[in-house]
Amino acid sequence: MALRFGREVKGLSFVKLAEATPGISRSTLQRAASGTRMPKLGVVRAFAHACHLNEEWLDDLWQEAHRASQPEQQGPAIQQLPVGQIRDLAELGQALTDLWRRSGAPSFRLMHLRAKNEGLELSSSTAHRICRHRRVPGSRARLEAFLAACGVVLREREVWVDAWTRARESEHKSRRHDVIEIEAMIAAGVPGGKLYQKPAVRLLLKADLTPTEPYRAFDTPWTVRCLRCEALFRVRLSDIVMRQATCQACPVQNNRVLKAWEELLENRFGALTQEQEQALRASAMLKARLYRGVLEVPVFVSTPEAGAVLRSPDWHAALETAVQRHLRGALHVDVLLVYDYADNSVAPVNGHRPRRLAKQAGLLTGPVETHTRDEPLPKPTNSGV
Repeated sequence: MALRFGREVKGLSFVKLAEATPGISRSTLQRAASGTRMPKLGVVRAFAHACHLNEEWLDDLWQEAHRASQPEQQGPAIQQLPVGQIRDLAELGQALTDLWRRSGAPSFRLMHLRAKNEGLELSSSTAHRICRHRRVPGSRARLEAFLAACGVVLREREVWVDAWTRARESEHKSRRHDVIEIEAMIAAGVPGGKLYQKPAVRLLLKADLTPTEPYRAFDTPWTVRCLRCEALFRVRLSDIVMRQATCQACPVQNNRVLKAWEELLENRFGALTQEQEQALRASAMLKARLYRGVLEVPVFVSTPEAGAVLRSPDWHAALETAVQRHLRGALHVDVLLVYDYADNSVAPVNGHRPRRLAKQAGLLTGPVETHTRDEPLPKPTNSGV
């Protein structure tokens, strides 16, 4: 009724209204004003802006309508799990989604502002992933920011913190489950203290990997193939079991790191200085690699000015914070700066892999290797990997 009233007072046809709301079709606007379906909040705000209506008033009306529609969408048979009975991350994620819905499903921008008003940090993208049950808060501070964004008062947050702690402990125990199975097998008298081929392959398949050579030992490198992207690489079964290594060519992990890099360049939280932001924008991130809890992030630097700024590790903490928002688990970020040498006189000190990645990306103009085995290595200078 509010939307229809606003359009009539303004004297706009739906054709004119669609012209005033770029990206929203006439049929979408008609459905929003029909009252037969619950419109998206973005459509309502665009409608209100075009008709010069009070957007805060429309926001309140939308949240009341959304709250009233939730029992019909969820159904009376669905029981909400009490917070005190949450035991794992899956239950915690569902409980946080239910909390967001009960609080009126506020917009993710509004959640960011609510958390900021209490001195807490919660980005709109993080709020979106938590509300859509795609991840759970990775830290207590992130959990408290989400609770504040949902309007949970201070005295009621401690029970949520207890539930988060239980869920994290349960996740840690589940990660140790495969290792306990291995220890039990060895204790049962497996010859030589080694696993058989079959149980080792079974553990490998759980990580979407398949072997290409016979299994040797738990801590011995093993050539495997990724079932998702068909890439070949060598990895220790112990690292796979402890989730400290993944396929380096698989796009899923690298896409998450790329999103973290893009978020870093936006500098929404002011973690970078102006010089650091300009230097990073003049550089390029190459394919990252996670191994034994260390995420190796090669950064290609094309100008000496950017290199002089990025040699200081002051900006590494901001990158690690951005990565933690997109990758689960505790990890350390190791930054490798890659330079394009004009004179090709300096050999890289961290191996040739980062320069090979730069060459594949078309960023490196010189050769990957700057010396032959018969020639002595030149003395290192200030430039290098």
